[in-house]
Amino acid sequence: MDRVRTEMEMKGLLETFQERARALGVKTTPQRLAVYRELALRRGHPTVEEIYQALKREMPGLSLATVYRTLRYLEEMGLVRKAPSIDDKMRYEVELGAHAHFVCRNCGAILDVPLDCGACPQLQRWVEEGEVELEECQLIIYGLCKGCKG
Repeated sequence: MDRVRTEMEMKGLLETFQERARALGVKTTPQRLAVYRELALRRGHPTVEEIYQALKREMPGLSLATVYRTLRYLEEMGLVRKAPSIDDKMRYEVELGAHAHFVCRNCGAILDVPLDCGACPQLQRWVEEGEVELEECQLIIYGLCKGCKG
């Protein structure tokens, strides 16, 4: 189970979400706010179904299709990001800063790995010489986690 964020962390994430949504002209409907809040509450990469299951008690009229549409929309707006997985389930996260993902090929655990995209000398040279302009950096590392390698 993913570790839950503190009240202070949640407050900061929700304020940032609302500020960014306002700047993008995105309405913060009760459904969008609830989906984002549930996603942000977890330190991890929950599936759409997990988010739906957590919300359906407090929002009985909410459908799984609405959760899918909401997450897709929030992703298009750059407010959440899709996370990698070894199964066919869509997983999302609120962590938008540069980081890589370690995915365990056995149990499917997904771990965030700090990443400095500017640390690669070749890439840094290309940026400095104007050969490329970085927009996003993603790295997915596959292997076995500590629990599975034994």
